[in-house]
Amino acid sequence: MTLILADRTKVYPYGILEDVLVRVNDTIFPADFVVMDIEEDEEAPILLG
Repeated sequence: MTLILADRTKVYPYGILEDVLVRVNDTIFPADFVVMDIEEDEEAPILLG
């Protein structure tokens, strides 16, 4: 898998966590997370959904 960010750089994930149970208030649902190593940029924080 390759992710292309808004600045057109490519990021290769270390791995994927699948079916992690996440609780928000009283609701529990499965979620997948992609583990990446990217530089921190305080000017443009990254939010992926």
